[in-house]
Amino acid sequence: ILFLTLITANVVAYTDDEDEGESYEEQARVVRISLIKGEVTLKRKGNTDWERARVNFPLVEGDTVSTDRESQLELQIDARNFVRLGSNSMLSIQTLRDEGVALSVIEGLASIRLAKFDRDKEYFEIDAPQSTLAAERTGLYRIDVVRGSRVRFTVNDGGRARIYSETSGFALRSGRAAELINDGPSAGDWEMFAAAAPDSWDDWVVERERYLAQRFRYDTDRYDSYVWGAEDLDAYGNWSYVNDYGWIWRPHTTVINNYNNWAPYRYGTWTWVWPYGWTWVGYEPWGWAPYHYGRWVYYNNYWAWCPRSHYYRH
Repeated sequence: ILFLTLITANVVAYTDDEDEGESYEEQARVVRISLIKGEVTLKRKGNTDWERARVNFPLVEGDTVSTDRESQLELQIDARNFVRLGSNSMLSIQTLRDEGVALSVIEGLASIRLAKFDRDKEYFEIDAPQSTLAAERTGLYRIDVVRGSRVRFTVNDGGRARIYSETSGFALRSGRAAELINDGPSAGDWEMFAAAAPDSWDDWVVERERYLAQRFRYDTDRYDSYVWGAEDLDAYGNWSYVNDYGWIWRPHTTVINNYNNWAPYRYGTWTWVWPYGWTWVGYEPWGWAPYHYGRWVYYNNYWAWCPRSHYYRH
C-alpha cells in the first residue's frame, strides 16, 4: 500500500516525442472532481468517446467535461481554488502547469473562485468563443456562454480581469459585467453594465462556499495546508493522536459498513491518467486525500490514514 499512493503535487514526467525522437521534460498538474450532482460525462485526453465522470477522478490537460440537464459539477484546482459548472455546460482544460491554468468554457455557465492567486507567479485564463478572461487578482468570476448567441463575463468579490477579443482589450473590475456582441453592425464590440443581481446559480455557489468554509480550518498539527481534499474527512471519520504515528484519521464504522469487508485500495478502479500512469480512483466519497497523500497504517486492529509521510514530533 505504501507504494500505491499517487503524489498529486507537481511532478516531472518524461515522455517520448515521436516527431523529434527524443525525451522532453514536462511540468504537470492535476484537477480533482470534487462534487457531482446529476449526470456528468468526461472525454479524456486522446479519446473520442465520452464516459461517465466520477467523484475524485483526476483530470489533466486535454480533458473535457460536460454536464447534463439539471446537473452541477465542481472541480478543485488546488487547496482553495474551484471551478463550478451549471447544467448543459461544457468545459475543456487547455493548460494545467506550474506557471498557470487555462480553461475553455465551450458553452453553458461556469463560476471560478480564486481564493489564493498571485498573478506575478502564475496566470489563470478562461477562454470563451471569440474571447478570453485573464484574472488579475483573487475574486469570483462568472462566464455565461450561449453558443452562437452571446458571451458574458462578470467579476465580483474584489476580482479584476483583463478581457480580450479580436478587436478589444480592456479591464473589467469587481461589480461589473461585459457582454460580447456577436451579430449586426456592432458585432465584435462589448456592452458594459453593472453586475446583475444574484440568481439561483449564484445562490448555490454561495451556499457551497459557506459549506466548504466550515471545513477549511486546517489544523497544522494534523496535516499540511497543501493536502487538499482533506476538508472532506471530518464528515466521514474521526482524528486521534497516537504515539506511533502522530495524527491519524479513521473512517466511521457506519461509513465503511457500506462496503463488504472494507480495506484501503479494495473498492475502486485503476485508471490510466497521462502522464502519471496507473492511478487509483477509490469509490469512497472521501477518497482523494487518503489515496494521494501520506499512507495507510494498520493500528490497533483497524485501518487508519496517516497524513504525514513520516512521523515526527513538534
